[in-house]
Amino acid sequence: MCHLSFYKYKKGGGKLFETLITWVPEVGFPILVTFYLLHRIEKKLEQLNDSIMNLPILVDK
Repeated sequence: MCHLSFYKYKKGGGKLFETLITWVPEVGFPILVTFYLLHRIEKKLEQLNDSIMNLPILVDK
């Protein structure tokens, strides 16, 4: 069983691509692509969330 944790990779604790390649036989290619894409867009989602949270403040001005 593999441990799907991206948290240590976010802080530069490992080589993400090499680890993802080793997961292909364990989790399957479609699931691997999903995890990779979610990891890539995480920062953009956080920025979008911050923008939405600040929207009421900007509208009240």
